[in-house]
Amino acid sequence: MVLKEAVDKAVRDCIRDDILADMLEEERASVVLEMLTTFDEKLYEDGLREEGRAEGRAEERLRTEKERKRADKAEAELARYKEKYGSLSD
Repeated sequence: MVLKEAVDKAVRDCIRDDILADMLEEERASVVLEMLTTFDEKLYEDGLREEGRAEGRAEERLRTEKERKRADKAEAELARYKEKYGSLSD
């Protein structure tokens, strides 16, 4: 979808969903024109990339936290085993 069609569809969807419907119905042409002339594709793409990087960092933190919890659990189980049965090298 080209930008003009996407902007026009977004405005129509907002009107349909009663989001600023009164204002958009009265000012639809000027709103679409304003959005088309002020849209910065590079800024938008940069924002998408940064959002993706932030999501990746959050996923990595979560994965690392899960790995740490598994390691802690394994260490605790080993300690309980050693307490019950003694050291493996004994």
